[in-house]
Amino acid sequence: MDRPEENNTLVTVALGGKLWILKLGHKALKFFTTQTKIPMSRLSDALDRYDLLCELLYAMLWVQDHTVTNAQLDDWLEETDLMEVFEKVGQAAQAAFPQSESESEQLEGNPPKAAGTGEKA
Repeated sequence: MDRPEENNTLVTVALGGKLWILKLGHKALKFFTTQTKIPMSRLSDALDRYDLLCELLYAMLWVQDHTVTNAQLDDWLEETDLMEVFEKVGQAAQAAFPQSESESEQLEGNPPKAAGTGEKA
């Protein structure tokens, strides 16, 4: 049986003197894709670009507080450990889209099994 802490996908980050919950849910995704014009099929590409990571973070904060501005976020990011913050953005994205075991194998370089053959492709 899974332990509760293994299933805990709550990701938090301290920015601007406040503790924020980073949740990449419907509202944040809708806001992000509308603002950036990045389709959902290219969301993983966004995790490789710093400007889009900032936009993704902004979307997750904005859905919690519509008064947050990009300028405020820029100021907050100047005052913090960027690697820690963007590691947490990645954790929030991973929590939103957990990989299945077969996807994890593919990412590790194991080719998928060929359909209907029981053999690897």
